[in-house]
This record gives sequence, C-alpha cells and structure tokens, in this order.
Amino acid sequence: MNATDLKLYLVTHRYDDNEATFLAKIAAACENSVTMVQLREKMLSTRAYFELAQRVKLITDRYQIPLIIDDRVDIC
Repeated sequence: MNATDLKLYLVTHRYDDNEATFLAKIAAACENSVTMVQLREKMLSTRAYFELAQRVKLITDRYQIPLIIDDRVDIC
C-alpha cells in the first residue's frame, strides 16, 4: 500500500446514532470508495470500544480496507 491508495479517509464519530446505524454507515462508506477507516470514539469504556472495534474490523476486512484505532494502543 502506498499514499496513492489512500484517497478517501473516513474518521468516525457516532453522534447520536445507535450501533446498527453507525455500522451501516461505515459499511456504506466502505462500499463507496473509502480507502481507510479511523475509529474515533472518545466517550466509550474500554470494553465497549473494544467490542465496537471488533465489529468495525469485520466490516473493513470484508472490503480489505485498513482500520486505524484512534489513541488506544490497548485496543489495537
């Protein structure tokens, strides 16, 4: 992978979305040319963030898109 492969970079924020809506939006973005996803959730517990990251990783893996976990090396 090189820099030209990373044309459209999604940085997440759930706002008031429930988890199903949030994950559906990530999947839709992956289906429509996003080339990298950064999971950025500042208000979740470690466990909730880890579980969410696992679900997002399933989506990004399906589309062979890199996932970055923001500020949480323990979750990586």
